[in-house]
Amino acid sequence: MKRTLLLICTLLCANVLWAQEQLAALKHNDSISVYYGANAFVQAYNAAANGDIITLSDGIFNAPSNVRKGITVRGNGACADTTRHSTGTYFTQRFALFDLDSLQFSAEGIYFNKFDGGGDSYNIKLNKCYVGGIRRAYGLQATNCIITIEDQVSSHSHSNIYINCILTSDYLPNSYSTCYNCIMIGREAYNAGAGNPS
Repeated sequence: MKRTLLLICTLLCANVLWAQEQLAALKHNDSISVYYGANAFVQAYNAAANGDIITLSDGIFNAPSNVRKGITVRGNGACADTTRHSTGTYFTQRFALFDLDSLQFSAEGIYFNKFDGGGDSYNIKLNKCYVGGIRRAYGLQATNCIITIEDQVSSHSHSNIYINCILTSDYLPNSYSTCYNCIMIGREAYNAGAGNPS
């Protein structure tokens, strides 16, 4: 009987730990605020100022309709990692930057289903991210990312730098983008004169 109770308690505790809700920690100056649930990132973003850092746990997060602040967003990985018992950090909705001008937006360790650079935004840095679809990215620097590029032929999509990335798409980087040590899948759609493939 004791063993059965111990087993049930252990399973319940494991369930509670596994089912923890999403959280977002906002670092602003010397203070840290924590928000919970699917809207945790939206709440942290609303309270953030330019230059702040938002750190996200595992889970699927909602995004505001447009991100207009120069912030850094750090996730817990762009995919599941069983060695760290991590399921990854995900934005399954469209994640859109808008009207950032010269402000810098950075993201690390996040899965973006759709990423919209906003066309007029630049100084965008992505590191160790998976981007399911990207459009209107201007002045993007992606390092160690997997990117499916949808709209790189757009006049808004150029001056991008891809470093150690895997790029797969019908439209690979155009002649205004530069690629260093990248793997390109779908080369039949690739213009040999575009960028610096290596």
